[in-house]
Amino acid sequence: MARGSAAPVWFSYLLLTLAFAACAKSPESNELEDGTIYAVSEAYDVYAALFPKELFSKGDYRPVILRETVVPPSHMRIRECRSRSDFLPHWSLVGDFEKANRETRLLASGRLRLNGSAYDLVSRGELDQIFVGRSWDDFYHRFPKSRGYYEVSAVGFNWGKTEALVYRENVCGPLCGRGDYHYFEKLNGNWQEVFDQVGIPGHMLI
Repeated sequence: MARGSAAPVWFSYLLLTLAFAACAKSPESNELEDGTIYAVSEAYDVYAALFPKELFSKGDYRPVILRETVVPPSHMRIRECRSRSDFLPHWSLVGDFEKANRETRLLASGRLRLNGSAYDLVSRGELDQIFVGRSWDDFYHRFPKSRGYYEVSAVGFNWGKTEALVYRENVCGPLCGRGDYHYFEKLNGNWQEVFDQVGIPGHMLI
Protein backbone atom coordinates (compact mmCIF):
# COMPACT_ATOMS: atom_id res chain seq x y z
CA MET A 1 0.00 0.00 0.00
CA ALA A 2 2.85 2.38 0.87
CA ARG A 3 4.66 1.60 -2.37
CA GLY A 4 1.48 2.13 -4.37
CA SER A 5 0.89 5.56 -2.84
CA ALA A 6 4.49 6.67 -3.46
CA ALA A 7 4.23 6.20 -7.22
CA PRO A 8 1.87 9.15 -7.85
CA VAL A 9 4.18 11.44 -5.83
CA TRP A 10 7.22 10.34 -7.83
CA PHE A 11 5.26 10.72 -11.06
CA SER A 12 4.16 14.23 -10.06
CA TYR A 13 7.75 15.27 -9.43
CA LEU A 14 8.71 13.91 -12.85
CA LEU A 15 5.94 15.85 -14.56
CA LEU A 16 6.95 19.06 -12.77
CA THR A 17 10.58 18.57 -13.77
CA LEU A 18 9.67 18.00 -17.42
CA ALA A 19 7.35 21.00 -17.46
CA PHE A 20 10.05 23.20 -15.95
CA ALA A 21 12.57 22.05 -18.55
CA ALA A 22 10.14 22.69 -21.40
CA CYS A 23 9.39 26.22 -20.24
CA ALA A 24 12.93 27.20 -19.36
CA LYS A 25 14.94 29.08 -22.00
CA SER A 26 18.58 29.93 -22.18
CA PRO A 27 19.50 33.62 -21.72
CA GLU A 28 20.45 33.86 -25.40
CA SER A 29 17.11 32.56 -26.66
CA ASN A 30 15.25 34.91 -24.35
CA GLU A 31 17.13 37.99 -25.40
CA LEU A 32 15.27 38.57 -28.67
CA GLU A 33 11.89 37.21 -27.60
CA ASP A 34 10.84 39.44 -24.74
CA GLY A 35 9.36 41.92 -27.23
CA THR A 36 10.67 44.98 -25.42
CA ILE A 37 14.20 45.36 -24.11
CA TYR A 38 17.15 44.51 -26.33
CA ALA A 39 19.16 42.41 -23.90
CA VAL A 40 21.98 40.89 -25.96
CA SER A 41 24.88 41.74 -23.66
CA GLU A 42 27.58 41.46 -26.34
CA ALA A 43 25.73 44.01 -28.48
CA TYR A 44 26.34 46.75 -25.93
CA ASP A 45 30.08 46.14 -26.15
CA VAL A 46 29.78 46.67 -29.90
CA TYR A 47 27.82 49.89 -29.35
CA ALA A 48 30.60 51.15 -27.09
CA ALA A 49 33.09 50.52 -29.91
CA LEU A 50 30.73 52.22 -32.35
CA PHE A 51 31.13 55.47 -30.38
CA PRO A 52 34.90 55.54 -29.75
CA LYS A 53 36.62 57.80 -27.24
CA GLU A 54 37.87 60.05 -30.03
CA LEU A 55 34.32 61.37 -30.49
CA PHE A 56 34.40 62.78 -26.97
CA SER A 57 37.96 64.09 -27.00
CA LYS A 58 36.94 67.77 -26.98
CA GLY A 59 34.75 67.28 -23.94
CA ASP A 60 31.88 69.34 -25.34
CA TYR A 61 30.10 66.51 -27.16
CA ARG A 62 27.07 64.69 -25.77
CA PRO A 63 25.41 62.43 -28.35
CA VAL A 64 21.67 61.89 -28.51
CA ILE A 65 20.71 58.28 -29.25
CA LEU A 66 17.25 57.04 -30.14
CA ARG A 67 16.13 54.37 -27.71
CA GLU A 68 14.31 52.29 -30.32
CA THR A 69 16.56 50.28 -32.61
CA VAL A 70 16.27 51.17 -36.29
CA VAL A 71 15.57 48.71 -39.10
CA PRO A 72 17.73 49.66 -42.12
CA PRO A 73 15.72 51.10 -45.04
CA SER A 74 14.81 48.69 -47.83
CA HIS A 75 17.43 50.01 -50.26
CA MET A 76 20.10 49.52 -47.60
CA ARG A 77 19.27 45.92 -46.67
CA ILE A 78 22.48 44.04 -46.09
CA ARG A 79 21.97 41.43 -48.83
CA GLU A 80 21.59 44.14 -51.47
CA CYS A 81 24.61 46.05 -50.19
CA ARG A 82 26.61 42.84 -50.10
CA SER A 83 26.12 42.38 -53.83
CA ARG A 84 27.43 45.93 -54.46
CA SER A 85 30.52 45.61 -52.31
CA ASP A 86 33.83 43.81 -52.11
CA PHE A 87 33.02 43.09 -48.48
CA LEU A 88 31.83 39.49 -48.10
CA PRO A 89 30.66 38.80 -44.55
CA HIS A 90 29.94 35.20 -43.62
CA TRP A 91 26.33 34.21 -44.26
CA SER A 92 25.91 33.38 -40.57
CA LEU A 93 26.65 37.05 -39.82
CA VAL A 94 24.20 38.28 -42.46
CA GLY A 95 21.49 35.85 -41.35
CA ASP A 96 21.84 36.79 -37.69
CA PHE A 97 21.76 40.50 -38.54
CA GLU A 98 18.52 40.07 -40.49
CA LYS A 99 16.96 37.96 -37.73
CA ALA A 100 17.92 40.48 -35.05
CA ASN A 101 16.34 43.32 -37.05
CA ARG A 102 12.99 41.82 -37.90
CA GLU A 103 11.46 44.28 -35.46
CA THR A 104 12.56 47.17 -33.29
CA ARG A 105 13.73 46.78 -29.70
CA LEU A 106 14.37 49.19 -26.86
CA LEU A 107 17.93 49.89 -25.78
CA ALA A 108 18.54 49.40 -22.07
CA SER A 109 19.94 52.67 -20.72
CA GLY A 110 21.71 51.00 -17.84
CA ARG A 111 23.65 48.74 -20.18
CA LEU A 112 24.64 51.32 -22.78
CA ARG A 113 28.05 52.60 -21.68
CA LEU A 114 29.96 54.77 -24.12
CA ASN A 115 33.45 54.58 -22.63
CA GLY A 116 32.23 56.38 -19.54
CA SER A 117 31.01 59.39 -21.53
CA ALA A 118 27.64 61.07 -21.05
CA TYR A 119 24.84 60.75 -23.60
CA ASP A 120 21.08 61.27 -23.88
CA LEU A 121 18.83 58.33 -24.67
CA VAL A 122 15.50 59.57 -26.02
CA SER A 123 12.41 57.82 -27.31
CA ARG A 124 10.77 58.31 -30.67
CA GLY A 125 7.85 59.91 -28.86
CA GLU A 126 10.12 62.51 -27.24
CA LEU A 127 11.62 63.42 -30.61
CA ASP A 128 8.18 63.71 -32.16
CA GLN A 129 7.15 66.16 -29.43
CA ILE A 130 10.21 68.29 -30.15
CA PHE A 131 9.63 68.44 -33.90
CA VAL A 132 5.84 68.75 -34.03
CA GLY A 133 5.25 72.32 -35.17
CA ARG A 134 8.85 73.20 -34.36
CA SER A 135 12.27 73.14 -36.00
CA TRP A 136 15.79 71.85 -35.58
CA ASP A 137 16.53 75.01 -33.63
CA ASP A 138 14.34 73.62 -30.86
CA PHE A 139 16.19 70.33 -30.94
CA TYR A 140 19.59 71.99 -30.65
CA HIS A 141 18.29 74.29 -27.95
CA ARG A 142 17.43 71.24 -25.87
CA PHE A 143 20.55 69.27 -26.85
CA PRO A 144 23.20 71.95 -27.54
CA LYS A 145 26.16 69.55 -27.30
CA SER A 146 24.75 67.03 -29.76
CA ARG A 147 25.39 66.75 -33.48
CA GLY A 148 21.89 65.66 -34.31
CA TYR A 149 20.74 62.26 -33.12
CA TYR A 150 21.84 58.70 -33.80
CA GLU A 151 19.85 55.59 -34.53
CA VAL A 152 21.40 52.14 -34.28
CA SER A 153 20.21 48.75 -35.40
CA ALA A 154 20.35 45.55 -33.41
CA VAL A 155 23.72 43.82 -33.85
CA GLY A 156 24.32 40.74 -35.97
CA PHE A 157 26.99 38.21 -35.00
CA ASN A 158 28.67 35.29 -36.73
CA TRP A 159 28.48 31.82 -35.20
CA GLY A 160 31.58 32.24 -33.07
CA LYS A 161 30.74 35.83 -32.02
CA THR A 162 34.08 37.00 -33.37
CA GLU A 163 32.50 39.28 -36.01
CA ALA A 164 29.70 41.82 -35.65
CA LEU A 165 27.68 43.99 -37.99
CA VAL A 166 25.62 47.03 -37.03
CA TYR A 167 23.86 49.79 -38.95
CA ARG A 168 23.97 53.41 -37.71
CA GLU A 169 22.29 56.58 -38.86
CA ASN A 170 23.13 60.13 -37.88
CA VAL A 171 20.38 62.69 -38.56
CA CYS A 172 21.58 66.26 -38.06
CA GLY A 173 19.16 68.51 -39.92
CA PRO A 174 16.46 68.74 -42.61
CA LEU A 175 19.04 68.04 -45.34
CA CYS A 176 21.74 66.54 -43.20
CA GLY A 177 22.32 62.91 -42.32
CA ARG A 178 23.97 59.65 -43.26
CA GLY A 179 23.51 55.93 -42.69
CA ASP A 180 26.26 53.29 -42.83
CA TYR A 181 27.03 49.71 -41.91
CA HIS A 182 29.90 49.10 -39.50
CA TYR A 183 31.81 45.83 -39.39
CA PHE A 184 33.72 44.76 -36.27
CA GLU A 185 36.07 41.94 -35.35
CA LYS A 186 36.87 40.80 -31.85
CA LEU A 187 40.63 41.14 -31.46
CA ASN A 188 42.37 40.36 -28.18
CA GLY A 189 39.01 40.40 -26.42
CA ASN A 190 37.97 43.84 -27.70
CA TRP A 191 35.65 44.84 -30.53
CA GLN A 192 37.48 46.83 -33.19
CA GLU A 193 36.06 48.33 -36.36
CA VAL A 194 37.79 47.03 -39.49
CA PHE A 195 37.72 50.07 -41.75
CA ASP A 196 39.53 48.52 -44.70
CA GLN A 197 37.13 45.58 -45.00
CA VAL A 198 33.77 47.29 -44.93
CA GLY A 199 33.30 48.82 -48.36
CA ILE A 200 29.52 48.82 -48.00
CA PRO A 201 28.08 51.94 -49.61
CA GLY A 202 26.50 54.38 -47.21
CA HIS A 203 23.62 56.66 -48.08
CA MET A 204 22.80 60.26 -47.44
CA LEU A 205 19.57 60.90 -45.55
CA ILE A 206 18.14 63.70 -47.65
